[in-house]
Amino acid sequence: FLSHGAGPAHALDYGGSRFSAVDKNSASADFLRSLPQRIEEYSPISAIKAILVVTAHWEEREFAVDYQDSGPTKLVYDYYGFDRKAYAPYLTYPAPTDLRVADRAFQLLQAAGVPAKKMNRGFDHGTFMPLLVSFPEAKIPVVQLSLKEGLDPAEHFRLGEILRPLREEGVLIIGSGSFTHSNGGMSQGPEGVRKAKEFMDHLHNALISIRSAEDDQRFKQVFLSPAETNKAFPHFDLMHSRTEHFVPLLVALAVGVNLIYDGAVVNANRLYTELAAGTLALDAYLFQ
Repeated sequence: FLSHGAGPAHALDYGGSRFSAVDKNSASADFLRSLPQRIEEYSPISAIKAILVVTAHWEEREFAVDYQDSGPTKLVYDYYGFDRKAYAPYLTYPAPTDLRVADRAFQLLQAAGVPAKKMNRGFDHGTFMPLLVSFPEAKIPVVQLSLKEGLDPAEHFRLGEILRPLREEGVLIIGSGSFTHSNGGMSQGPEGVRKAKEFMDHLHNALISIRSAEDDQRFKQVFLSPAETNKAFPHFDLMHSRTEHFVPLLVALAVGVNLIYDGAVVNANRLYTELAAGTLALDAYLFQ
C-alpha cells in the first residue's frame, strides 16, 4: 500500500509553496525513490514481471481493468491548478502495459463470479505518480484496476483475495491511496494534527495486531463493516470523509495475507510513516 501524495507534487519542485512538504525534495519522495531497495529486503526486484495498481482515482459501477490495447499507454492528468510542468509533454511516464496480466486479472474476477469490464482509459496520477518516482525507467509493464462505486470495504477486501494468485506469477500489486485524506482535518489546525496522529496510531496498531484466528475475526468485524470501522478508529470520518483513499489499503492487505482464515500471523511491514502538510499521512506498508 502506498500513499501517493498530492497530485503531481512528488515529481516537481514546489519550494516555498504549500506543496513543498510533498514535492520532489521531500522525505516522502526520498522514500518513494528508495522503494525498489525496500522491496528487495523482502522479495527480489528482478522477479517483478509487471505492476498492477488499484487506484483511488478511478471508480466504476463494476470493477474495471484498464485494457489499453492499441498505441502507447495514455496518462490521465486528473488534477488541476498546477503549472505546465505537471502535464505533457513535460511530465510523462511511458511505461508499457501487459495485456496478458490485464486478461489474467479480468479472468480471475470472472472466475470468482465478480462482475468486471475492460476499458481503454489511461493511467491516472494514483498510478503514474508513485511509479514515476519509484521506477523512473518506466520499463516494468503496468496494469491499472479501478475501485467499485459504493466503496464497500468487504467487496474491496474480496478483490484483494481474488487477485492474490498474481503474486506467484511475478506481479507486484499496489493499493494506491492515502493513509489519511482529510480536508476537514486540515481546517482544524493543531487540533486536526492531533486527531490525525491519534487515528494513524490506532490504524497502525490494528494492522500489526492480527496474530490468531480470533484476531482475524475481530479484524473482519472492524475493517469490513463501515459502522464498526467508524467506532474502532477515532476521527475516521474526519480523516476519510470518503473512503476511496482508504479501501486500496484493504485490497493490498488482502493480497498480502496468505492464510488469514487459518489464523496465520499477518506480517504488516510499515515501510514509511509521515504526517505532512497538516493532516496528510503518507504511510506505506508491505503485506506478506
